[in-house]
Amino acid sequence: MTAMGHCFACGDPCPLRWSIGRHYLCEACRAIVADIPQSIANLVKAVAERAGLDPEKVFSGHSLRSGFATTAAVKGKTLPKIMRQGRWKDQRTAMMYIRPATVWEDNASDGLGDLVEKKR
Repeated sequence: MTAMGHCFACGDPCPLRWSIGRHYLCEACRAIVADIPQSIANLVKAVAERAGLDPEKVFSGHSLRSGFATTAAVKGKTLPKIMRQGRWKDQRTAMMYIRPATVWEDNASDGLGDLVEKKR
C-alpha cells in the first residue's frame, strides 16, 4: 500500500513517492514540472535568436542563473545571500556563475527605466 499525501500544486491526493524536495506532486502536476527546465532553456534560446545571437553557442537556462548571480554581486549582495537565493551549497560552484561584470559599467541602458517612470 502506497502512503498518500496531497499535491503541493493543486491539492489533489497523490502517492508520497513523487516529490520535489519536501513537496509532493500528483501525476499531472509532475508531468508539467518535468518539462519546465527544457521549456525555460528553449525560451532563453528563442529570445537569444530573436536578438540576433547564436542561441546554440552560449545561451541556456543557466544563463538566467548566471545573470542573477552576476547582477546580485554587482549590486553588492553577499555571497552567502546569493548562494541562498540560487540554492548553491558550495562557494566554488556559486562563484562559477558570477561573471566578470564590467560590461554593465557605464551601460547605455542605465537609467532608461527612469524615463518610463517619469511619463506615468
